[in-house]
Amino acid sequence: MKIKGISLKNIRSYVDAEITFPPGAVLLEGDIGAGKTTLLMAIEFALLGSGDVDLSSLLRVGEDNGSVELTFEHNSKIYTIKRKLKRSGNSVSQVNRCELYIESEKGTQHEILSPQELKFRLLSELGLRENVNRSKSSVFRYSVYTPQEEMKKILYEDPKDRKETIRRIFGVDKYAVISNTASEIRRGVSKDIKYLEEEIKERSDLEREFSNIKENKKNAITDIEKLEKEISNLNLKEKEAELILTSQTSALGQLQERRKHIESLNREISEIQKRIERNKEYLKQKEDELNNLKKQVPKDYLSPENIDKMIIESEKIFMEIRDRKMEIEKELYNYRSLISRGVCPTCGRPIHGEEFKSKIEALEIQYKEILTKLSEADEKLKKLKKQQDESRGNEKILIRIAEKEKSILETKSQIDESVQHLESLRKVLSELSFDDEEFSKAEISVKQAREKREEIKISKEKAIGKLEALKASLKNLEERETEILEKLENIKNKEIKLDKLRKAHTILEFLENIVPSMEASVLSAINSKISTLISAWFSRLVPDQSKEVQIDPSFAPIIKQSGYEMSVNALSGGERSALALAYRLALSSVLSSNSTAPGLLILDEPTDGFSKEQLQRFGDVLRDLSFEQIIMVSHETELENVADNIIRIVKSGDVSTLY
Repeated sequence: MKIKGISLKNIRSYVDAEITFPPGAVLLEGDIGAGKTTLLMAIEFALLGSGDVDLSSLLRVGEDNGSVELTFEHNSKIYTIKRKLKRSGNSVSQVNRCELYIESEKGTQHEILSPQELKFRLLSELGLRENVNRSKSSVFRYSVYTPQEEMKKILYEDPKDRKETIRRIFGVDKYAVISNTASEIRRGVSKDIKYLEEEIKERSDLEREFSNIKENKKNAITDIEKLEKEISNLNLKEKEAELILTSQTSALGQLQERRKHIESLNREISEIQKRIERNKEYLKQKEDELNNLKKQVPKDYLSPENIDKMIIESEKIFMEIRDRKMEIEKELYNYRSLISRGVCPTCGRPIHGEEFKSKIEALEIQYKEILTKLSEADEKLKKLKKQQDESRGNEKILIRIAEKEKSILETKSQIDESVQHLESLRKVLSELSFDDEEFSKAEISVKQAREKREEIKISKEKAIGKLEALKASLKNLEERETEILEKLENIKNKEIKLDKLRKAHTILEFLENIVPSMEASVLSAINSKISTLISAWFSRLVPDQSKEVQIDPSFAPIIKQSGYEMSVNALSGGERSALALAYRLALSSVLSSNSTAPGLLILDEPTDGFSKEQLQRFGDVLRDLSFEQIIMVSHETELENVADNIIRIVKSGDVSTLY
């Protein structure tokens, strides 16, 4: 991993700065407080977020927004990270929208991630095995960058925490994971084995039950065949019984119909006899009424039609007499008028009464005769009209007489018809016979046939019920048989699985036992490498040949002087700095030999308390290191001789500037 550059906006003493980092050993040089460490803090913030960085101290005082943009190269890819800060009231937080650009041969990939997502992504890309459940970045600060105030922390850290961090740095913790996982899986496998062993115990019971089911199925099939044959026979018997019942019922029905017919004939004969008697009584009554009506009609009875003709003729005569009367009256009037005038109205000749007197007298005689005839004609008309009224009354009686005669004829006809019908019915009745004993026997036969049919039907229903029960039982047996076969097949699979689990258990038990020793062996090799480098670099940094350094199995430093152990606190300040630096360099060097390691070393005032001679010796050690890039922060000008590139930082007021 090589840092290519970083851009800062409103980060502590930097307002707007852009720094390019060349490869090799780069020295960030400047006075105390110039802003050197700020660059290291910004690099750590860009890579890992706010875990080990106080954001409120990172954002420039008086500003509400700030940002860090870091570009680095790793495994032939160029990464650019952008993180932003914002102030809200008295607190400073990271903007929840980080950007990641990855340039490779395939092109540029751009992602928008949350701060935490970006951290996990970069840890994965760089191969840093941080504990993701912790906000602090112990692996990064052990192996890549350690702030000045934490340089000597490794010497005094709790041995358990230090060893755990070193195990994680070098990936040795995976052995424990493997061992613990193997142990956990083995325990689960043991439970599965016990469970399968219990499940397999069921085999003998299932096989015995399977054998019993086969025998029961065989018996059930035999019984079903017998019942089906029995039901078939019962069906034939039921049909025969049904035919007999139908025949007996038909015979009984015929007898019942004959009896009903006889009873009906008797009832009809009785009704006809009664009707004949009623008609005879009715006939006598009508004949009496007829005789009475005939007595009411006179012997000289003229019909209304004849009287009507006589009236018409009389009215004609009456009209003729009346007309003649009127003619005579007119002639008399004319003659008398002439006499009274004395002059003829036509010729004007004088008229004398004597010449008309005879005519008038003759006319008066005719007039009297006409009046007599007219009176006689009128009397005759009146008499005829009276006869007409009487004739109309008699006509009604005659109509009633005719109706009575017709009714009498109809009644006689009905009596004759009834008598004939009665004779025919008596003849039919005489031809019919009915035996009560025969009818009783027929009823008994029908009852017996019905009982026989019901008996057969009940037997058949019982047989069908047994058959259905047997079929249901057979179905249950077959289902259970299938279930047992499936269970036996399942047991067979479980036996195969059990065999595999037992083999797996053996392998897991082996892993559980061998992995810790493998871990111990790997950790011992790492311990040996680190111990060798610490010893070599400490002896080069501290010219006291009486002192030697090693690390124990827990990676705690052991200092011996002239063969006697001594406390770390017994060392001078420069010696403790040398020991801490040697430890850090050893860790980073051994880690950098791994191709997946970052290959970057950041040193913050690594030579604090060194003498000039130690500074020269540090330069020699630094030249022997094989990191892709080393970034050092120091105010010691003596280190300019060992740096490939120098970036000078000067602070003017509260703003840092690069030279």
